[in-house]
Amino acid sequence: MPGTKQFDFVFSTSVTPNPSKEEFIVEFYPCTPDLECNGKPIKITRNFEELIDFIEEMEELENASNPAFNS
Repeated sequence: MPGTKQFDFVFSTSVTPNPSKEEFIVEFYPCTPDLECNGKPIKITRNFEELIDFIEEMEELENASNPAFNS
């Protein structure tokens, strides 16, 4: 669809001992169609609140670029 902006992400995470079970790190990298990651992460989330906020931001951007989905 012309003018539609699509976001594709690859994420990586590692598990390390952490005193807080509520904290973790998820790194989002730009990716190529063959899922190669290059460069620095474009977003790093460290807990569920940041992760949910980021997902909501992406949904808002998608809805803003796709008026057909706004109802």
